[in-house]
Amino acid sequence: MPAPGPRQEIRLAELMAAMSLATDISMDQPMEEGVTICLLATRLAGVLGLSELERVHVYYGALLRHIGCTADMHVLAAVAGDDISMRSAFVGVDLGRPVEMFAAMMRHIGRTYAPLERPMAIVRVMAATGKFRYSGEVQCEVAEMLASRLGFDESFQRGISGVLERWDGRGFDPAVVAGFLSKGTELLSVLEVDSPWDRALEAEPGERPVLSGRRLDEALRAMGDFADLKSPYTVGHSGGVADLAARAAERCGLPSDDVTATRRAGWVHDIGRVAVSSAIWGKPGPLTRSEWERSACTPTMPTGSWRARGCSSRSGGSPRCITSVWTAPVTSGRRWRGSNRRRPGSSPSPTPTTP
Repeated sequence: MPAPGPRQEIRLAELMAAMSLATDISMDQPMEEGVTICLLATRLAGVLGLSELERVHVYYGALLRHIGCTADMHVLAAVAGDDISMRSAFVGVDLGRPVEMFAAMMRHIGRTYAPLERPMAIVRVMAATGKFRYSGEVQCEVAEMLASRLGFDESFQRGISGVLERWDGRGFDPAVVAGFLSKGTELLSVLEVDSPWDRALEAEPGERPVLSGRRLDEALRAMGDFADLKSPYTVGHSGGVADLAARAAERCGLPSDDVTATRRAGWVHDIGRVAVSSAIWGKPGPLTRSEWERSACTPTMPTGSWRARGCSSRSGGSPRCITSVWTAPVTSGRRWRGSNRRRPGSSPSPTPTTP
């Protein structure tokens, strides 16, 4: 029986949940952290009696709350070193409390730099306070732009750009707190479900839109741009790969559906890039072996993490949206003879010959 062809349509929720996994690895968070928060937030929205449109915004806002996170990480990495470690240090920190933020930064510096390097690292961070403040604004602007390209309405775009804002500038809405406390045990039960991915997809409110054709293309192109923003040297890279791969597929005489699938795979082939620190991508000198190995495994990071943590669809394997779009990306760093990218100091692969 012939293998099924590439899917021509994908649920918006599936694709955005996949993007949520990408933001998880970009912040060194447990896989499915984003979809779990989405499930919790959506249930809380139901407890609060929000309208269907408001619940839709809560649902997608929870999945995409960090889509602007790659916007200027190269700038922060130049100041504070490993940007992924730094972002991880700030998870759970009250950003409205300078003392907590300072303590988190000191923890990051302590585990990133050798003892003799720490004093200068502290000086750089203190001198760059304005950059950190500006960074939040840049990330919000990029989040709003990406939300627009993903097809969300203006109301959602405004909401996603202010997702980290406080109700009154300092705390949380008392009504939201009361709603959470009234059903706290029930709400927190989502932390124990067997598959947050499946439960989150089932919990999607509203009409459950499906992407196809140009809308799907634009969403995948936006995902590629999200990854490319990780370094100023890769802006436009995924689009260029997609165009080149599609032209190659056409010249090889592949069916039009396969050409389309090849182009789409090109847009998202490097999404795993976000799991590697911008300090590595922008390093001016040669990479160490561990840095090179870290960068070389990026294509397999998303699917590898799903398998390692048991994240799968009901039918088994990776989530359905990934099996159709991600087959080529997970092998994008491979050579036709089965080897990976050339390692530092190794000899070039021999020129292929016809058997």
